Amino acid sequence: MSSNDPNSYSDAAQAVIKHIDFKFRVDFSKQTIQVTAKYTLESAVSGSLFLDTRDLQISRIYAGDDDIEWELDKSDDKIGQRLHLRDLKKITTFTCEHSTSPAASALQWVAPEQTAGGQQPFLYSQCQAIHARSIFPCQDTPALRFTYTAEVHVPAGLTAVMAAGPGESSQEGETASFLFEMPQSIPAYLFGMAVGNLTFQDLGPRSRIYAEPESVEAAAWEFEGMEERILAAEQLYGPYPWERYDMLLMPPSFPYGGMENPRLNFLTPTLVVGDRSLTSVISHELAHSWTGNLVTNATWDDFWLNEGWTTYAERRIMEITEGRDFSQLAATIGVNNLLAQIGSGSIEPEMTRLKTKNHDGEATTWVPYEKGFLFLTAIERAVGRDVFDEFTAKYIAAYKFQSLTTEEFLEFLRAELPQVIDLVDIDTWVHGTGLPEDMPRFDSSLMEVVDKATTAYQAAGLLPAPDHVADWKA
Repeated sequence: MSSNDPNSYSDAAQAVIKHIDFKFRVDFSKQTIQVTAKYTLESAVSGSLFLDTRDLQISRIYAGDDDIEWELDKSDDKIGQRLHLRDLKKITTFTCEHSTSPAASALQWVAPEQTAGGQQPFLYSQCQAIHARSIFPCQDTPALRFTYTAEVHVPAGLTAVMAAGPGESSQEGETASFLFEMPQSIPAYLFGMAVGNLTFQDLGPRSRIYAEPESVEAAAWEFEGMEERILAAEQLYGPYPWERYDMLLMPPSFPYGGMENPRLNFLTPTLVVGDRSLTSVISHELAHSWTGNLVTNATWDDFWLNEGWTTYAERRIMEITEGRDFSQLAATIGVNNLLAQIGSGSIEPEMTRLKTKNHDGEATTWVPYEKGFLFLTAIERAVGRDVFDEFTAKYIAAYKFQSLTTEEFLEFLRAELPQVIDLVDIDTWVHGTGLPEDMPRFDSSLMEVVDKATTAYQAAGLLPAPDHVADWKA
C-alpha cells in the first residue's frame, strides 16, 4: 500500500528503501553539495519507483553498468518534484549522482560573519518536515525509515559532523574527509549534517558538545551533568536507544530552539547564558530520543504523537532532575501559552484539533505540544500514574523504530487501557476544536511566589530588587 502521506510522492507498495550509502562533497564557493547515493531496497522492484525530490540537479541514475530511465514527471510548489524511475527489472540496488541547488530548502549556508568565530563559513541541514528531498531523492515521509553510511568531503580546516556515529577522518591536500554510520533506522526528516570550524568537549561517557572553539568551553560548562539527565530519562523510558547523545551548538544565526536529530541534537546558542538556568530545555530534545525518534508519527497530521508525547516526557524528566514544582511551573507556562494563542484567534479552529488534515508539518503552533501534553496528562490522572507508566512502556516497546497514526495509537490505547473509554472523552480531545472544559490544571509554589511578588511590586510601583529574585527559577 502507499504511505498515505499527502506530502510525499512515495508508494511503499512499489518498494521501501532499506539503506543508503552516501558520498558528499561540500562546495562552499558554489553553495552546493555533490552527492553520490547508493540505495538498497528491502525487496526487488520491477516497473516504476517514485521518489521525492526538490530542486536537485540529477546527472545519472544506474544499476551496475546499466543506466536507469528516469524523469521528473510531477511537480508541486509545496512538495517538490516526483522522480520516476521507469522500467526497473527486479533490481535491489541503484545509484543516483546529483547536486543540490544553492537554494536547497534543507540547507543553510552561513557566512563567516554570522558565526561565533567570524572567520570560517558554516553549513547545516534542517530536514524537518519535508526538506530531506532537497538533499537526496528519498521516500520523504515519517512513515518509512532507513539506515545509512556517509563519506563527507569538506575544505581542509573545517570539520563535518552528522547525526550518526562518527568514524575515521583524514586529510589529503585541500580536502578533509569524514566517515559516519547510522546503524539505527530513521525517517528522512531526522537526517542531519553540519560543517564548520568545530571542536568538542566530552560531557560524560556517552555525550559530548560540539561547538566553535570560541564557544565550546562555555557550552561544556553549561551542559555539564548530561549523564544524570540521560539516567533520569532511562529511569522512565528504558535504556537509551541511540548509543550516544551528542549535541551541536549552532552559530548565533541559528533560527530554531533545537532539532532532535538522533545522536546529534542541534541546539540554539541562546541556551548558553552562564548560569545553567535554561538547560532544562535539553529535557525536551532528550525525550525525543524515545518519543518521536524511536516511536514516530506516520504523517504530519499526527504530529501531536511526536510533540505531545515529548512534552509530557520532558516534564516527567524535569520532575526528577528539577523537582515537581519546576515541572508544574513549566506545565503552567506551557498551557498559558496555548490558551493565549487560541484566545488570540491567530490560529484557525481546525488547527486546534490534535488530529489535523493535510498538514505539512511546517506551520507549527502550541497545539500539538501542549494540547497533546494535556490529553496524555488527562489519561494519566484518570487511570493513575503507575498504570499509565506501564502503558507507556508497552507503547514504546510495541512501536519502537516504527511509525503510527493517531488512529493506530487510539486503537492501542483502547486495547491496553479499556477503562479509559469511560474516564476520558477521547473523541473530544483528539477531534474537537479548542480545549475541553475539564482539562488538567497545575499548581506550582514557584509560580505562586512570583504572582504574589508581582502583585506587591505593582501595588507599590516598584521593580524587584536583585536579591529578592536571586533564587527564582528562569
